[in-house]
Amino acid sequence: QPRGLGEITQPLLLLSETMANYSSLLSFFVLLLCACNGVSASLSKTHYHSTCPLAFSVIKNVVVEAVKKEARMGASLLRLHFHDCFVNASLPVEPSAPSLFVLARKTSILAAALRSQEP
Repeated sequence: QPRGLGEITQPLLLLSETMANYSSLLSFFVLLLCACNGVSASLSKTHYHSTCPLAFSVIKNVVVEAVKKEARMGASLLRLHFHDCFVNASLPVEPSAPSLFVLARKTSILAAALRSQEP
């Protein structure tokens, strides 16, 4: 005996609604897990104590020697640290953007020229 269109589509609609409910519920729990399991990243002075216990003394010795050779090195390292860590901007240097490449090149030449004039 042939079934009517309503008899065929009604189970499909129920299945579709059920799947939508499960999908919404799953999405909710995934978001809840992400919120509850937040990442707690922080800086630590003891991060390398077990894997590389001499790291701080090696770094200190290298920096001290570099500052002895070049007095501006301490300031340069501080500038590098703050520039890399806190400035969230960059010029994309791509071959497809020749004007930006020229600008980046001129900027590096200008920086080198200014650095050579420092006392």
